[in-house]
Amino acid sequence: MEYYEKAFGSVFEPHQDKNAAIKFILNSLLMNGEVNRLIELLDLTLHIGCLEGEPGWELERLEDKDRSLPGYSEWPIWAYYRAAVEPDSFQLAYPEAYYNTKDFISFVNQALTGYSKEHPEKQSEIKVLEQLIAI
Repeated sequence: MEYYEKAFGSVFEPHQDKNAAIKFILNSLLMNGEVNRLIELLDLTLHIGCLEGEPGWELERLEDKDRSLPGYSEWPIWAYYRAAVEPDSFQLAYPEAYYNTKDFISFVNQALTGYSKEHPEKQSEIKVLEQLIAI
């Protein structure tokens, strides 16, 4: 978990952290240098609703216009993002979590802080992501 401690200020505790799924996924994306995939999910002009990766995770964005579509009826009304890790791929105490935009952006911001310290050469991608998450 290369960026994990730098980003989230703690060791990875998958058996008790309620936010382990989102932290695991963001760490996975950044460790694999996939900042552009995260940019695509956060860019509201693009119609990318879900990112998937190994080992068995999904990071999903929901737009208001899609709330009536099948599969979204169980989302909390306040949620716009969902992080899920397949329990057969990696065991977490809380393999799925929903987030409002503010909380989701907070986790992205934390992850980005750790990533930018390790990869100053990626400043152009980091700046694009920072612009997308500016609240």
